[in-house]
Amino acid sequence: MTVDSDYIMHRRSDKRLVYAGDQKFWWSDQLKRWICVNPEIIERILKSSEFIVINHQHQKIAERFNIDVSHLSKVAQYLPVTHDGAFHQALRKKFALMIAANSANAISFFEEEFNDQIKSVMNLAQTFDLCQDIIKPIVQKTSLILSGVDWFRIEDIDKFSTIFDETLTVADRIDLNGAIGRVAEQLQFRMTEEESYFRIALFALGNDSLLSTICESLVLMIIKNPDKMLSNFNWDNQIPATGIPVVERVANIDFEVDGYVVTKGQRVRLYLDSAGYAGTVYPIYSSIYFGAGAHTCLGMPIGKKVWTMILKCLARVDKKIELTKLTYRERDNVFNIYDEIKVRTYD
Repeated sequence: MTVDSDYIMHRRSDKRLVYAGDQKFWWSDQLKRWICVNPEIIERILKSSEFIVINHQHQKIAERFNIDVSHLSKVAQYLPVTHDGAFHQALRKKFALMIAANSANAISFFEEEFNDQIKSVMNLAQTFDLCQDIIKPIVQKTSLILSGVDWFRIEDIDKFSTIFDETLTVADRIDLNGAIGRVAEQLQFRMTEEESYFRIALFALGNDSLLSTICESLVLMIIKNPDKMLSNFNWDNQIPATGIPVVERVANIDFEVDGYVVTKGQRVRLYLDSAGYAGTVYPIYSSIYFGAGAHTCLGMPIGKKVWTMILKCLARVDKKIELTKLTYRERDNVFNIYDEIKVRTYD
């Protein structure tokens, strides 16, 4: 997929100019769906009952290629973001109760572990990977605590969020299905089958959302504060960037938007990160980062608390920091997740 594809517009270096352009809503012949970079229209669509979510069931691919996606399908059943109506409300309530029950422990763990790791790394290392060495393992453990699970195979964890990626190859779907199956089998020694897939769904939805948003925001802060002590950074108090740059909805009826008619069954691709570019060079916080309406992100309070803890910790560090290498995770068209955030610290 080329970098100028409408599908990965959020990765373009000039996306700010695209978002600021006169065209805010258009039909993409390339993708056969509508594209929207207008925050007001995005919010309207997200709050509208005339648009429904994508189900992420993988079933058509399974039938076409005769592959087993049974574990994928079971996890998708427990993802609130893949349902509307009463079933969505019931799942969302169950997610909210689990998150509420585990939030205090998860937040306490994140704060203590992040402070310890930053203190250790800043004292001992001049170069390190901010993502792989610090943020990623801490976020993974935090997400496990929120999910009420104390163990997953690390090599399987990274695959979970790709359940949302419709561009997955057949081989990747088979691999993902196997990874979910292995973890579910282990969990079922301690809980029911239903509960095991529910916990996996909660982890898959929350982990990469938090990881990508925190990493994207920290990278932005480093870029905006060159050759400054971390303690002297002009920190954004609110999360300035989103790691979930885009979502899609399907029109449930014919719907008029900005003078265009979106016909029933057509998709609309909503670039959430466009909301951060309100006439600014760098993005700033927008509530649209967390969605709107019935599907507003349940992890928003956690994300905001984590960002506050990160700022509090790093604002005490009298070191300068610069980026030396940035690499996004390959073949991920859903999240803005880094494989590498290599940095160098100096006095």
